[in-house]
Amino acid sequence: PMVTQNQVLGVIFIFRGYPGIFSSNDRNILSSFANQAAIAVRNAQLYSTVTRNKQHLDTILDSAADGILIIGPNQVIRRSNPAFSMMISLPLEEIQGKLHEEIVKFERLTHDTKLEDAIAGGWPLTPHAQLYVEGDLIRKDYPSLPVGITYAPVLSPDNILLNIIATVRDITRFR
Repeated sequence: PMVTQNQVLGVIFIFRGYPGIFSSNDRNILSSFANQAAIAVRNAQLYSTVTRNKQHLDTILDSAADGILIIGPNQVIRRSNPAFSMMISLPLEEIQGKLHEEIVKFERLTHDTKLEDAIAGGWPLTPHAQLYVEGDLIRKDYPSLPVGITYAPVLSPDNILLNIIATVRDITRFR
């Protein structure tokens, strides 16, 4: 049997062309091989699951009407969706890999404080400590755009900041 983590993933049948029974050494080698095969099958299943989940996440991010940013703990933008790219009038390549403060600049801040100031002040204190910032976002070659940005931290079980998910909403019609 191919067993990993107390779960049977399959069975390997061994046939040989000569008579006789398997020795204990043969059984040990075959058991070791079956265990390694089970680990390989389980890893392939996990990889397939991760790949499928990534495709789902990419589809959700790319089809969202609001701008979405995934920001690292060093405040570098790891991922941006097309909606944010259109809002700010910059191609995705010019957004990703840049510091948040280089891309998200306000002409006028009307609500709360900027992300950088909040982080400097100790934000986030809890996994559910969302930050809301509202202001006029500076755009290249276009007038500024009124936006509301909600920042949500992603923390490890040890409360270490892993990422920040930013949702950017055009609030022109609300104003």
